[in-house]
Amino acid sequence: MTLYEIGIPLIALLAVVISTVSLILSRRTQEKQFEFEAINAALAKKQLELISKEETNQEKARVVAELVKVGRTDFRFVILNQSSVMATNVDFDIDKNSPDNPLVQNECKEKLPYPFLQPGQSFTLIAALHLGSAMNYNTPLSWINPDGSRDENKVHIST
Repeated sequence: MTLYEIGIPLIALLAVVISTVSLILSRRTQEKQFEFEAINAALAKKQLELISKEETNQEKARVVAELVKVGRTDFRFVILNQSSVMATNVDFDIDKNSPDNPLVQNECKEKLPYPFLQPGQSFTLIAALHLGSAMNYNTPLSWINPDGSRDENKVHIST
């Protein structure tokens, strides 16, 4: 056999080995790419869920309450709409289990439920505190969102 006759099969065998190695490596790369695509699809789904939840929350009002000192001895409950949408029929009360209720009932009858609370708007209620007052109150707040759903926020207020 001549060198030429031996070289041709060796070159063919070398080409088969290179093709096989290339095929194995490209298959591994393709498997990794499928894994990354699956991860990317799951991430995109999660982002869509977060965007949807964020849009829903942007359509809802967020109302909070604080107890603010207005003078040397005067306090007020400040109810504030912190969202970008209007809240309607805003209602505020002191938890029934509280040892005392510093709300002035006549004022509550006049103002509550507060008809419209625009974004960033607030209103106040007198807090008739005295030396024996609890100074810590659980306060349920409720309101109606622009979409008609009723929302509630239980706030713990202290001085």
